[in-house]
Amino acid sequence: MLLLFRTEVNDMAHTSGITRSFRPYTDALRRGVGVWLTEKGKPILQAQQNLLVELLPSVVGDVAVQVSVGTPVNMLLGAKMPQQWQLSREAGGHVQADPCYLPFARRSLDLLLLHHSLDFEDDPHQVLHRAVDALAAGGTLIVLGFHPFSLFALGRLQQWQRPVPWQGRFLRPQKVAEWLRVLNCDVEHISSACYGGPKHIAQGVWQRLGERYWPKHGAFYLLVARKRTAMMRPLPNKATKAGVAPTMVGVSLARTAKANCDKVAKSEWHE
Repeated sequence: MLLLFRTEVNDMAHTSGITRSFRPYTDALRRGVGVWLTEKGKPILQAQQNLLVELLPSVVGDVAVQVSVGTPVNMLLGAKMPQQWQLSREAGGHVQADPCYLPFARRSLDLLLLHHSLDFEDDPHQVLHRAVDALAAGGTLIVLGFHPFSLFALGRLQQWQRPVPWQGRFLRPQKVAEWLRVLNCDVEHISSACYGGPKHIAQGVWQRLGERYWPKHGAFYLLVARKRTAMMRPLPNKATKAGVAPTMVGVSLARTAKANCDKVAKSEWHE
């Protein structure tokens, strides 16, 4: 089943403090990336699937969504969630839509996988904002992207007629982690694989050397983050005095942070 979504809504006020403009990419380039991953980049795709098969069974929930560049390749094989959806700009998945405007309700997803979306979408900030907004409290976000500090990334030095996929953005995983912390997510894990150069992705000697000497700087990184749950505050009532467990209500993280800032500002004013 294919669902087609198109929207022109512009929401640029979503990530205060990290907004900037990015170079746009063409649909032809994104299609080329998808083809490259299934052909010349197959060792990278296989390594990513191997890492996910080990990770996904431990992620609990009901609804999982994979966001892909180009024609989707199923990366959720290890997930045990009954509802699994694949989203891409291209036909071939369940949902055809722009990843900058995910057509999912807020707090409706338990797992969201961004497969090189931050590398090749026009606005990675908005992709992350929409992704986190669609996650339920405690939901898991997995980001797969090309690592800028790796032997594989040396292919970007080809300034003339730079081929796919070295035209991508290649964000540092630490930078992605910083953006996610602003969006109230905790980064739990970052790993990497495929330590050879552009022409030696699958050579075993490079894998052994990389695992020993530069284990965090493979051709790609895999980042796992979890959306923070709301803080809880007890409400005083008669049951509390009687020894009964107090009633708990959710408190917005934004409200809590603002209250703390106001308290600090007031104390500094009096001093």
